Amino acid sequence: MKTKIRKFRRKRIKPKNAIINNERIIILTFLYLAGVLLGSFIIKNADEGLLATVKELTESYINNKSFQSVLSGFLSYFIPDAVLAVISAVFGLSLIGELVIWWVPLFRGIGLGIICSYLLSSYELGGLLYNIVIIIVPAVFSVCALLLCCKENLLTTVKIRRRLKEGKVSGEENEIKFYILRNVILMSIIILSAALGSILSYTLSGKLSPL
Repeated sequence: MKTKIRKFRRKRIKPKNAIINNERIIILTFLYLAGVLLGSFIIKNADEGLLATVKELTESYINNKSFQSVLSGFLSYFIPDAVLAVISAVFGLSLIGELVIWWVPLFRGIGLGIICSYLLSSYELGGLLYNIVIIIVPAVFSVCALLLCCKENLLTTVKIRRRLKEGKVSGEENEIKFYILRNVILMSIIILSAALGSILSYTLSGKLSPL
């Protein structure tokens, strides 16, 4: 028993190694949070013209949520994250993937930051409740899946570039199969997140609407 405990202690991952092993997902997460803050900053420093546009889009968004069917609600949650996930997957198989994939979480964060910041600043408590239930809860799962998708696709594009430099092309077929499988699994999480969002929206959006 003591021998097993000693082996377990020896295999413990040091904090420094944990950061190095997960540096990509950490950076992607910071980029997403930076996008949220940037979206909030845009709203706080927006001129009247931009605020009027955001107001019109936000009110249209809330009104549509209140009267949407479950299917329409599902698509409104699913399509934005699915498009970004597909972009990440496509560029993950290219040599210039890193130039695009790093921007995906930042772009996603800006969109969330704009709408959440506007709702909170314009409708206070009503906006806060609507943010949490209708927007943030579904986004937690879809954003986690999107960040993992970006991380895996970044690793793939780096591996492809390294193999081409070394002149190695064997084993590509199996790796592509696993690549597709990983992206399909992560896309299924986005689908489940959209299903959750559509149910919450269908049942609670009208009751929580701050308008």
